Amino acid sequence: MTLVVAFFAAVYFLLAWQFDGIGTRLDALYFAMTTLGTVGFGDIVAVGQAARAVVTVQTAFDLLVVTTALSLVVGALRRRP
Repeated sequence: MTLVVAFFAAVYFLLAWQFDGIGTRLDALYFAMTTLGTVGFGDIVAVGQAARAVVTVQTAFDLLVVTTALSLVVGALRRRP
């Protein structure tokens, strides 16, 4: 998961001109983490179409990973005697 966050933070930093609020690498990392946590405080906003597309991809990916992980954990707990 660390690599996923680092990857999206790098993409956000490269697309910083399409965001209102990303000026540093830490801003990009913060935005990647708030997107992963699905909290989105609203202090950084995707204003360009490419930025919105990347945020949509990360959100879908994060939801897929979290639901898959939850399914695996629940399945393992159900199989316990």
